[in-house]
Order: sequence, then structure tokens, then C-alpha cells
Amino acid sequence: METIAKRIQTVDAQVIEINNRIKDLENEAKGLRSKVSKILKKNNYKIKSSNEVIIQSAHNMVNDVVNALPEISKEKLLSPCRDSEIVLTRQCIGYILHNKYGLSLTSIGNILDRNHATIIHGNKTVEIALYLYQNHKDSRSREILNYLNEIGLVMGLTEKIN
Repeated sequence: METIAKRIQTVDAQVIEINNRIKDLENEAKGLRSKVSKILKKNNYKIKSSNEVIIQSAHNMVNDVVNALPEISKEKLLSPCRDSEIVLTRQCIGYILHNKYGLSLTSIGNILDRNHATIIHGNKTVEIALYLYQNHKDSRSREILNYLNEIGLVMGLTEKIN
């Protein structure tokens, strides 16, 4: 019985020691972050937030799509143009950025020069087409799915959208 109690005391002491070491490491990390921040500020470096990096990547993806589809210019994509091919391209880009890359509707709207409600409508349009394809296999839905996968491939998706 005594050996079990001694073991418990030993383990408790080790846990306390580990917790103290964790606190020390956390304090050391805070100090290092503070030093790095001061050095970066002193040298006028600006650290981009992860959101800024994601949005820049999304802009790059849109540029990749425009470059891959010669019939669509970036000016047309961002213009009020309502040609069905341009609209579908915008909707597919918005769907992929929101559902596959997790961008907010507002961020996507800013990237595509649209209101977030327009992005919601576009996402619903693509989702309806996917539903119709899965359940009815109609030709228009198949075209949209193929186009969505073509754009997804350009935007870096490795798996097909079903």
C-alpha cells in the first residue's frame, strides 16, 4: 500500500514539474515573439495575416482561371456582364472558393466585385445543378458539373466535385 502511495506522490510531483516547465516555455515563447515583433517593426516589415494570404491566393486562383479560359477576360469577369458563360464562371469560382477553400461570402464578393448575396445565389445555383445531376443526370447539369471541375482543376483542387 505504501509503495502505491509513494508512486502517486512521485507522479504528482512529476506532473507539477512538467506543468511548471510548460509555463516557463510559454513565457519564453512570449518573450521571443515580443523580440521578433520589435525587430520587424524596427526594420519596417509588415506581417500579413493568414486571411490576407488566403485572399491573395484566391486572387491568384481567379487570375489562373482567366488565363486558362481564353474566351473570358478578367475585365469581363469583374464587369456587370450577364452573358451566361461569364455568369457561370463567376458562380463556379464563388462556389469553389466558399465550399472548398472556406472563404467568406463577403470576401468572395470583394474578389469578384459582387455583393455577398450574389455569391449566395450563385452557390445555390451550382448546388441545384449538382443535385439535378446526381438525381436526374440531365445534360445541362452535366455541363455545369464538367465546367465546375475544369475550373476546380485550374484552381488547384485535386479531387473532382460530384
